[in-house]
Amino acid sequence: MRTVSKEQAPIEVVQPISRVFIANRGEIARRILHTSQLYGPNGVGAVVAFSEADANSLPVREARILEQTDDRFATAYLGLEAPSLSYDNVQSVIDSAKAYGCDVVHPGYGFLAERPEAAHAIREAGLRFIGPPTEIIAQVGDKEKAREIAKRLDIPLLPGTSTLSSYEEALKAARKIEFPVMVKAQNAGGGSGNRVATTEDELAAAFPALSAQFEEVYIEKYLDHAQHIEVQIAAGKNGDVIILGERDCSAQRKFQKVIEESPAPTLDPKVRQRMHRDAIKMAKHVKYQGLGTWEFLYDSKTNKHYFLE
Repeated sequence: MRTVSKEQAPIEVVQPISRVFIANRGEIARRILHTSQLYGPNGVGAVVAFSEADANSLPVREARILEQTDDRFATAYLGLEAPSLSYDNVQSVIDSAKAYGCDVVHPGYGFLAERPEAAHAIREAGLRFIGPPTEIIAQVGDKEKAREIAKRLDIPLLPGTSTLSSYEEALKAARKIEFPVMVKAQNAGGGSGNRVATTEDELAAAFPALSAQFEEVYIEKYLDHAQHIEVQIAAGKNGDVIILGERDCSAQRKFQKVIEESPAPTLDPKVRQRMHRDAIKMAKHVKYQGLGTWEFLYDSKTNKHYFLE
């Protein structure tokens, strides 16, 4: 039997998890709570954070039931209803996680999961952060940087701009791209940073409003008939990337998903392969680690796909 020296195959020692702080709400908080009970031979403890608005939510109620018979489980009040005062408040999350004896913070998706400075602060505080390394979040969590990477890798993109500093720049770009266009905030999520402009008058209203709210704004060609397809991946530290499937998220209200269908039922098989290939190519290029979602638009009229973020 061939042996391998320690120098040839260094072993990374992974510390066991004792208690996870769940810094999110809704169905993702519930899934993490349930997974904590299945982790390892006896499960691990979990603390479900909540804002004032979610004090009686299902994951909070479930955690309180568990707490009655298992002191590894608890709930933690984070702050008032506004996310900036609760789930998006990094210091509040750190303080609460430490106060409840947690060694791991799980941000779920959205909120702190997409903020590199939050991941850095949590790790600097001596807590483990469930998610990719901070530098990778900084690369692909920023929409403009992600688009630049996709362009270098020859992954299809819709016509668009980088961050715009004035309405005059936006108008010039929109005329070149041709209406309709989507006005988008670089660091927004959940549909809050998107506005469609079909005319110059609509652009004149949308661009200043988003600029005042989010500061960094750009525009992109808008396809009113396109399907929104999300490809999910899992990537290891050794560079392996696998596709977990894709879902059609086209059923939306105010650019927020209402229904997801997986696998995407009407997606052309060849386009599906190309989307999967592009997601793997980009994940490998940035040395992504963990779970991630690559978002695309699919234009069924031209049978083409475009990377979004």
